[in-house]
Amino acid sequence: MASAEQIRHLKLVINAMDVTQPRESWQAPGLQDGVPKGAIIELQGPSRFEWFITFLKENPSLNCFWAEKSQSVLPTALHQRGIDLNRITFAVFKEKEFPSLRKVIQSQIFPVVISTHHFNEIKMLQSFQLLTEKSNSSFFMAAEKPVTQNWPVALQLDISGKLNHFNIEILKQRYRKTNE
Repeated sequence: MASAEQIRHLKLVINAMDVTQPRESWQAPGLQDGVPKGAIIELQGPSRFEWFITFLKENPSLNCFWAEKSQSVLPTALHQRGIDLNRITFAVFKEKEFPSLRKVIQSQIFPVVISTHHFNEIKMLQSFQLLTEKSNSSFFMAAEKPVTQNWPVALQLDISGKLNHFNIEILKQRYRKTNE
């Protein structure tokens, strides 16, 4: 029987390993392997929203669900950047965001979901991971600073810079693009 300390050590070793596995992906600015489908992606840094808007522009067929704690995104600004607002559904969840976002992902209506809510609890992240894999959708968590080092997060990006000149640091990457 393994001790708690041995299990913690094994988790750290597994997280540190380069366990990139092939997976379908969306085209993404500045990322050769793109963004994996059916995965949780954490976006951090000052340019995370500009990068995400560019991601939506590069994938014009994607419908997106955009959830926030309080309304901060200005839809007209997205429209000015060339995003068709008919592709985006906006929502404000001041509370009970976890069950609401689970239902959104589970509905399989939106291939892309972004949220400004923070989820550190492993059971919540595991639930999101299972749902994104089943629905083949990508769940983006946007934060200024790193939110979690938990294993369900497949891709962690720190994004700075300006439009068309993003500086992207890949902090964690579990999947690579499949050979299509």
